[in-house]
Amino acid sequence: MSHAAGAGQSRQAVYPGLVDARLALVMLAVVSGCRGETVGEAPGDGGAGGSGGVDAGGYEWTLVYDDAEATAGSALHSIWGASADFVVAVGTDRQIVQFEGGEWSRLTKTAGAHLFGVWGRSSVDVAAVGLYSFAGKPAIFYRATQGWVVGGPFPDDMPIVTDVWGVGTQKYFTAQAGRIYQDDPINKPNQRYHLAVITGGCPEGNTTSPQLNGIDGTGLDNVLVVGDDALLAHRDDTGWARFCALTPEVHYSAVTAIPGSTDFYVGSNFLGLVRWRGRGEVMTQIHEDRATPGADESYLHGLWAASAALVIGVGDGGRVLVYEGTKDGAREIPSPTTESLYGVWGADEATVYVTGKGSRIWRLRLP
Repeated sequence: MSHAAGAGQSRQAVYPGLVDARLALVMLAVVSGCRGETVGEAPGDGGAGGSGGVDAGGYEWTLVYDDAEATAGSALHSIWGASADFVVAVGTDRQIVQFEGGEWSRLTKTAGAHLFGVWGRSSVDVAAVGLYSFAGKPAIFYRATQGWVVGGPFPDDMPIVTDVWGVGTQKYFTAQAGRIYQDDPINKPNQRYHLAVITGGCPEGNTTSPQLNGIDGTGLDNVLVVGDDALLAHRDDTGWARFCALTPEVHYSAVTAIPGSTDFYVGSNFLGLVRWRGRGEVMTQIHEDRATPGADESYLHGLWAASAALVIGVGDGGRVLVYEGTKDGAREIPSPTTESLYGVWGADEATVYVTGKGSRIWRLRLP
């Protein structure tokens, strides 16, 4: 899930992907009307450019997509799949890369539309969200039966959108300034993109809402939103409630629901991995790195959970963490890169896809 820099913060960004997009605007080439070359098939492809897999202690990495036109600021920030046969990744300059029909292909790029989150209900009901950098406005694209279309119109004061999640025809969008928007075009066609709630800030009593960075849920009565300044917002059948951590230097960057449970895993800076066990329950710190210089700016950007006993996190410096529900905590596994990794999604417990800088997609085979 996604995460972006909020105004007035001393650190450069919670979401380096968004900062990369801003700093690299002068370098990004305008690319249009092109379709990516096929670079392999899943699950048995040999990888981009015919390169074979790399076995790293039982974990096998294969580069399955590599954009030959990637620039210095290019990145794929988020990935989601409806099944092993349909996967979509999104990133800078409205990159939308799909695996469908046995091949990876890139759709036409739209310069300046940077996408940070993607979620869907099926292969023909997918939403990708972000911003138009030249206008500082929200960008939302939908994949329906007729292909990808532009969302909107949006409220005039709707800020940059960072992530999306939903149930049925209803979708929630997280944004800057603690704003959560709701959209249900079928049941509420006259209330498109209406403001559901403004969270407020942390510590308690702070009226300045931070940027929200990620959202996931198991149903409309169990939704968790994470954001800067150690803020969590939870929705149950009574509505939204805000929760603040005791450590203000922590900034939450990603969240994933645990299948078959009401709990969540949450990612943060310090390469933190935390388990949320519900309102009134103590959060469990599974992994944290405070000893490494600069760890306060080193994030887990993407999380995916197959179960309570298998969660994979990816982040800065190419870090990849695997947690299998044991008291020993999460462990770092060999990575195919030292560049930042942003998105992760699993087709099953043995096959996982990871996105990152350079607009690359890796497939990870777990032992």
